[in-house]
Amino acid sequence: LTATTPPRTPSASSGATFELVYLGALDRVRHIDFLLDVLAENRRRQPDVDYRLCLVGAASTAPEDDWLRDQIEARGLSPFVDRVGPLPREQAWTRARRAQLGVSAIPRGPVFDVSSPTKTVEYLTLGLPVVVNDIPDQAAVVAATGAGLCVPMAVDEFAQAIVQARERHAELQERAGAARDWLLAHRGYDVLATRVDRALREALRGGRRD
Repeated sequence: LTATTPPRTPSASSGATFELVYLGALDRVRHIDFLLDVLAENRRRQPDVDYRLCLVGAASTAPEDDWLRDQIEARGLSPFVDRVGPLPREQAWTRARRAQLGVSAIPRGPVFDVSSPTKTVEYLTLGLPVVVNDIPDQAAVVAATGAGLCVPMAVDEFAQAIVQARERHAELQERAGAARDWLLAHRGYDVLATRVDRALREALRGGRRD
């Protein structure tokens, strides 16, 4: 995150269409099929709301891409999932701004529990409220900003959080817009670089022997 990252132009949350956006890799290890199940559940729960999902990114191989296409088609979601593919950063942000909600579901475990998902910070920087699952970093960001909902990675709970986010959209969008200062203060690249430099220097001093 940098001070020049463009803020999002707020969009109205009224109307029948409610689009979710996901920025990132689309390989099956990311459990993108989970988001498809959530989309299907939201459409089942509220058939009067046109829930849609925009996927900005790409799978790493053709078989992985085929797998994702098959997963979408098997659920009958092809008309409701927009696969825009990989985009340059500015274009990806522009596309994300058209959505109402950013989603990030990161599988729990020793690999991802220590991660700091860039997508969550990007959503909030764009002024997008979020629904995320409870890996530690995402939980901390949502708790600090109040700009979204954090729940376990379970279809029912995630779908219900999206329903609640839609109902509270104006409030959460306002908080997402206000989150930018906190993000720059705590997640700006200059701040992170200083912390890494300090940690490395302390580690080097601790490793010295007389």
